[in-house]
Amino acid sequence: MNFSDLPFLDSRYAKKGASAVEPSPVTLGSISGAVTLNRTSGQQQNATATGNVTVNVSNGSDWNALDFWLIASGADRTLDLHATIQKPSDSAIAFPVTITSGKGCRVKFEKHGSTWMLVSLVKSYTL
Repeated sequence: MNFSDLPFLDSRYAKKGASAVEPSPVTLGSISGAVTLNRTSGQQQNATATGNVTVNVSNGSDWNALDFWLIASGADRTLDLHATIQKPSDSAIAFPVTITSGKGCRVKFEKHGSTWMLVSLVKSYTL
């Protein structure tokens, strides 16, 4: 069996036998304060934090994912998640997290039912 025999479940990809086309990331520019990421705008989104940021996620369908890159600019910045985003109860991550100035943080969310959940958070990338 090869991958072209599998049905695609994500509308980002062409049908069987066609090549996959990845969408371009959505660039949100500079952000601070309370920010809502709209999944309808795209699965991959990035921004530069010029102040502390609290993120919420809206829209999307069951099992949609959203990959978010945030770069701290000018100073260390904190990233917090809106109360409606479910976080693992046994996670070692304590919010808000601090992102060192000039470094990046990758956050992945998935939607299950009507709830957006934190799937992973990795910080301190040098970009």
